[in-house]
Amino acid sequence: MKFKNKIKIKVNGKKVIFNKNESIEILIKKLKIPLNKVAIELNKKILNKKKINKIKLNNNDSIEIVHFIGGGWWKKKISSKLRKKSLIQDL
Repeated sequence: MKFKNKIKIKVNGKKVIFNKNESIEILIKKLKIPLNKVAIELNKKILNKKKINKIKLNNNDSIEIVHFIGGGWWKKKISSKLRKKSLIQDL
């Protein structure tokens, strides 16, 4: 199945299809994740959240979104948000 203007990415280990040429900021907004409570990693590099509006997603990118929790960090599961077909399509 071909998806014109779409790319395959991984978000917290889950394979999804997302719009080509969109920024990480758009992904975070569509997932309704509060920026002040997360750290974002793109291809094993931690991102400066002030610059995510300029960073475009590419095919096969791997994004990890880590949620801050009292006493440390834990990987936040966002799979229920990823299942919303209007935002992102599962592979």
